[in-house]
Amino acid sequence: MTILKLEIRRTLVAFMALLLMAVAAVGKEYRVEDVPNVQLMDSRQRVSDPEGLLTVQARDTINTMLARLKQTTGIEVAVVMLPSIGEADIVEYGTTLLRMWGIGSKKTNSGMLILYVEDIHRIRFENGYGIEGTMTDAMSKRIQMRYMVPRFKEGDRDGGMVAGVKAVTKVLDGSMKPEESEEEEEFPWYAAVIMVSVMVGTFLFLIWLIDYVSRRCPHCKKTALKKMSSNVIKRGNRTYRRDTFICRNCGKVVTKDHDITPNNNNDLTNGMIIGSMLGGGSSGGGGSTSGW
Repeated sequence: MTILKLEIRRTLVAFMALLLMAVAAVGKEYRVEDVPNVQLMDSRQRVSDPEGLLTVQARDTINTMLARLKQTTGIEVAVVMLPSIGEADIVEYGTTLLRMWGIGSKKTNSGMLILYVEDIHRIRFENGYGIEGTMTDAMSKRIQMRYMVPRFKEGDRDGGMVAGVKAVTKVLDGSMKPEESEEEEEFPWYAAVIMVSVMVGTFLFLIWLIDYVSRRCPHCKKTALKKMSSNVIKRGNRTYRRDTFICRNCGKVVTKDHDITPNNNNDLTNGMIIGSMLGGGSSGGGGSTSGW
């Protein structure tokens, strides 16, 4: 009985030791300056995976693809696999790491960092200025959501990283076929129907609202105005259309003047406002972050 208890105790101790080791490995936090730059030790390496989150086969596959990309296009891509970055913001972390390592040549700034963080379930693409025209924020998001996140959800870390890096290399070397770059179900037909229905409904409501307001009598507050006539009148250098109504409820006559002067300043002002709202800006060194 004593021997049995001793064996049970040893088993429990061994199990707890393994559990603590697993927790320690998963929970280990890496500061930017602590991430090992594997290229300094071996120029053929493109994957920094200090905790072995990927299998050797997956790392070798990714290294081969990214080495070929560098050779054919000059674009440098680094992959970093970390268990945790603590409370750090993943976007700032990625930007700092890309700049600190100097990924991509200084002349072209054509570098990219793919950052995977296990404990917060996030994948981040940090793109240099030189590739932002090809690897756009939208394309980065599309690759993550189409090739990586579904596999990560299934626990297939290797498959998600290999598929994602493969898609990245195809985009950057220009070999991705048009049908591969299109996001399936990105804008399903029923969403288009809903959007058109909402637009039509809003348009009809605005027409009704304008008609309702225009037929409201200022005297009795009833929507009972009936249009009797329209005339064009001038006041100085302004031209107006005068509409005359009669209220079918209280019998009062109501007139409303509308400025129809050519090149109305209101039109110019509205055009300026619309133009400013449609204007856009520019940004460099973009990327995308996705979770699962």
